[in-house]
Parts: sequence; structure tokens; C-alpha cells
Amino acid sequence: LKDIRFFYLATIVVTIVLSLKSPLTSFIYSLPIPIFSTGIPSRIFMLTAFSISVLAGMGLSGAFKIKFDKELLVRTLSFLLIPLGILAITFLLSLTRTDCNNPIIANCRSIALRNTLLEVLIFLFGFAAYIVLIKANKKNIKYGAAVLIIALVSILGLYNGQKFLPFSPESSFKPHNDLLDQIQKISKYSRVAGLGGANIKTDFATLYRFYDNNYYDPLYIKRYGEFVAYANGTQLKRSDVEINSDVNLSPRKQLARTRLFELTSTQYLIYKNNDIKEPRDVVFRNDKWTIVSNHALPRAYMVSEYDVEHNDEKILSTLFDQKFNPYQTVMLEEKPKKTYVTKPNYSIPVIVRYDSDSIIIKTNENKDALLVLTDNFYPGWGAFVNGNYTKILRANYTFRAIEVPAGNNTIEFRYKPGPLMGGFIVSFISLGGVVGLFLKRELLTR
Repeated sequence: LKDIRFFYLATIVVTIVLSLKSPLTSFIYSLPIPIFSTGIPSRIFMLTAFSISVLAGMGLSGAFKIKFDKELLVRTLSFLLIPLGILAITFLLSLTRTDCNNPIIANCRSIALRNTLLEVLIFLFGFAAYIVLIKANKKNIKYGAAVLIIALVSILGLYNGQKFLPFSPESSFKPHNDLLDQIQKISKYSRVAGLGGANIKTDFATLYRFYDNNYYDPLYIKRYGEFVAYANGTQLKRSDVEINSDVNLSPRKQLARTRLFELTSTQYLIYKNNDIKEPRDVVFRNDKWTIVSNHALPRAYMVSEYDVEHNDEKILSTLFDQKFNPYQTVMLEEKPKKTYVTKPNYSIPVIVRYDSDSIIIKTNENKDALLVLTDNFYPGWGAFVNGNYTKILRANYTFRAIEVPAGNNTIEFRYKPGPLMGGFIVSFISLGGVVGLFLKRELLTR
């Protein structure tokens, strides 16, 4: 038991240290490790909170097995110095009006004092109730103490949860909006980008069920992050891979962003009216917003010309070279099985269905060709042509392509990740083991 407690205590210390900026943490987060290399460092506090919860549960369980005596009283009173010390420091910071470096919340110190005082008072109340009840040394009373403590923690948790994650009616955060209605109506499978004052924040498109070309907070596919960073002319940042949305860009950056929009099937751009003087190809306009049509590749298209390149830097430089024609040629990282007869233009297949884990596309070509889908290449996706498995090739640095024969074909992309199924199996076995141990204990105690 001591070893287990030490493990979780060490986890708390290590996770807190890993959240602090230092040469060590900078090196660790620079390593190409999933989540570590793309996630926000503070997310590691999830492990900190989990470890604290486990230790708290172990402490609560063990507390009912000990007897109340003078030594226990001294130890518990010593422990109370921790929350009281935190309260004292918070009070001094509020009293001295120490700047909290937050221009938005000017009275943050008084808010911190109020919240700290509330939580310490509830903690002291629950602690005093526990001492009184456990002193009685009766089983039923001890269980009553446990229920009281759990109730207090739950009430405090709901209070804090409502403050930071309020449960609001849908109408309060999804009000009716003509612009959003138009985006959902016209975009279909195409991506949409907002520029200037119309910049679309990450995850916003997910909520309103349309497609943008930014990452999904807090994680993103690293290769797509490199693709976006190259277009932005910057280095890849762990928690910031948003496409440059400035209205006024240098000619070089403007060309790079235009090519990015082409490659990501961004066929509609949104502006605030004061950010665009003489709009062209307008598809929607009201007193505040303007949506214009943008020349870009469709979500799925077919080409017969390809270049094979293995060097990442060369692939990116070729894609963003204005001499490269993405409507005619696709960049691959391995040679297809067939040799294709070149055609001057690309063609557009029909997307029959597009779900989060299944995509069905119909093609009707008189020659063999490559189908390019501007969705990220990612493990777990499989492709099937007329029910027969076919290999997915990584295309244009971060997207997908497959070989499609001439004639009428039905292509399906399916997402069935192996690790997810493995996780289900392990979780099911673990749950069965926990239930088995519980039943065994109950039978032995009867």
C-alpha cells in the first residue's frame, strides 16, 4: 500500500514539475511523442488531479480503520496548517492589492479570496464533523461521516463546475444567426475560412456542423500542423496552428495562404464588411458580413498525374511553388501500382455520404485515375473500392489518395482504429475483473 501511495505522490510531483517551463520540459515536449508534442502542457494537470483523487480516496478509506487518540489529533491539526496557510497568503495578496497580471478581471484577488475562504470553510466543517463522528467509534456513524464528506465535496464540485463550465440552455450559446444559416446551407462538404474580424475560432465549426481548416483544440495531427505552419511562414507551435487570418498580408504570404486554401478545399471566405472594399463572387451579404466564393479544389477530386517525393521539405516547397498545378498533379510519397495516362484536367466524383467514420464516393471515369480526398491521412482509416480493400497513399503532404480503376465505382473510407478496439477489450476485461473481485469479497464476508 505504501508503494502505491508513493507512486501517486510521485506522479503529482512529476506532473507539476512537467507543467513548469524549464530546459528539461522544453526538451521533453520537443520530442516527437503523440500528445506530448502537440498538446498544451497544462493538460498534464489531469493526471495530477487524478492522482490526488486516488490518494484522497485511499485516505478516506483508511481513516475509518484508525482509532481516535491524541497522536491522531496532533497530526490532523498539523495538516490543517496547509489550507489555513493558503487562505492566509490569499488574504495578504488581497489586502496588499497585489497585481495579478490580468487586465480583464481587475478584482481577481478579492474573487480568489472569496473562493478560497468558501472552500476552506467547507473543508474545516467537513473535517470537524469527521473528527466528532469518528470519535464515537461506531460503524454506522463512520459511514454517516463518509456520506457527509462526499456530499460536501459533491456540492462544492457542482458549485465550481457551474462557474467554470456552466450548464446553459442551447439558445444562449447557439442563437439564431443568418450568417451561420448561410454557411451551413451553401458550404456542404467544402471548407470555410473567416478572415480579419470574421476569423473562425477553433472548434466553432464543429459546434455548428460545418467544415473549416483549423485544428481541433487541444490536439491536432502534427503533420497537418507542419503543413499549416509552412504556409504561415512560421515554425510549428505546439498549441497554436491556426491559419493566418490577417486581411493585409505581404504578397508572398498571400500567395502561400491562397495555395493553402486551394489544397484544403476552402471554397468560401467570410469577411466583415469593413474588411473588404469591393467584393467579388459574393454568395451572401448582409449589413455586417460577406461570404465570397473562392477558387479551390473540391473535397474529393481525380487526377492522373503524380510526382513522387520522399523529402518533407521538398514536398512542401513544391506544393507552395506557384509553378505547381494542384488541379492536374498530386504529390505522393510512394509510387502507385499502376501507370496512368495523363489528362489535362481533373474531374470531380460524387460524394454520396460523408460521416465522421464513413465516407462513400461514386466515380465514373473512362480511364484509371487517382482519387484525392482532402482529409488528413491518419492511422485507422481503410479504403475499399467496390468492397475490395485498397491502400491509402499519403497525398500532398497530409491528405489521402487511392487508385481507382476506370468505370463505375463505389469507394468507401471507413474508420476502425485498432488501438480503440484494443482499448475496448482491455476495459471490458478490467471491468469484469473488478466485478469478479467485488463478488468474491462479498461472498467471503458472508
